[in-house]
Amino acid sequence: MTKGERAEIKRALEALAAVGWEVRYVDDGEARTKISTIAQALDGVDGLDDAWIYVAPKAGPKGGVIRVVFGNARDGSEVIADSSGIREIVAACWPGVV
Repeated sequence: MTKGERAEIKRALEALAAVGWEVRYVDDGEARTKISTIAQALDGVDGLDDAWIYVAPKAGPKGGVIRVVFGNARDGSEVIADSSGIREIVAACWPGVV
């Protein structure tokens, strides 16, 4: 993971945290690992080709996912490849879209 990719993932997760969301799991395609901090999420996806980061509101069980794919742009502009479409996730990943 490049510095740019790490910074972009961190920015999106911090934006979600600012509106009451938290990280729950990282899924690398083989294993789903429970996490509880942004640092753990960043460590959990480091060294992978792609992964899913599960997020949810602190007050509720149902959330969504952010898919990250590494190696497309060193500046991190393309690291977030998809999300579950939940408004808060989209707003955090792509500011100005919603």
